[in-house]
Amino acid sequence: MKFFSTILLSGMVTAAFAAAPLLQVTAPRELTTNRYFKKQADGSLLCNRNCYAVSRKKIPVDPTKKYRISCEAKGAGNIRIGVSPFTAEGTVATIAGLQPLAGTETVLIAPAAKSDKSFKVKDASKWDVKDARVVYDADMQGRDLPNYNFFGGRVKSVTKDADGYLVTMTGAIGIDLTPGACVRQHREGRPAIFGSLRKLTGDWQTFEFILGPGITPDGKVGNKIYPNVTQISSWLYVPQGASIRNLQIEEIK
Repeated sequence: MKFFSTILLSGMVTAAFAAAPLLQVTAPRELTTNRYFKKQADGSLLCNRNCYAVSRKKIPVDPTKKYRISCEAKGAGNIRIGVSPFTAEGTVATIAGLQPLAGTETVLIAPAAKSDKSFKVKDASKWDVKDARVVYDADMQGRDLPNYNFFGGRVKSVTKDADGYLVTMTGAIGIDLTPGACVRQHREGRPAIFGSLRKLTGDWQTFEFILGPGITPDGKVGNKIYPNVTQISSWLYVPQGASIRNLQIEEIK
């Protein structure tokens, strides 16, 4: 009896000091794409179409620490797990913010309204119309990097005229700008930090992604927290018909 009591007490002490997850998803309403998930009798979430599942809750992160993002899943197809990174202002910090296209810094020569789908700049001779985005609040010497202040839409066309260059976007630019405002093109990049696709089976499996300093890249994908990122949400790609459970983020040593 004494031996049993010792084991039980030891287990209770361990449980008492075990760190609780920093974030845990247990219901569809806790995901941004909640309409694509239905809670099952066993507590798991069934996905009714291919989608990205991002937790509504964000947690603060320290770039000097490590975090484990994990979930259990089963079904057919492939799953991908990671995080959605944000700045202190709540801006999504995509890798594109770290990928400026050299020599594309320029300034507006006419005012532009946030509802406009085009704007005029002094020099867009080096601008690309494929796989590139535009940032505002840029700096000619690159002192603004990383810059996550993206225009809405992507570049559709660049046309030279007598005054400069007319840049047409696929959507409204989303910001009011005055002449002299500095802008720049950036190479497009993934909207999240994640690992490789993992194959699902009909049995529950645990999938995880480790984020933090000194982490070996997963294939070609880096696992480091981007500069100026202060908070993260859990991020998943889930195929139709798959079920997930125990989606959480923990700090690890």
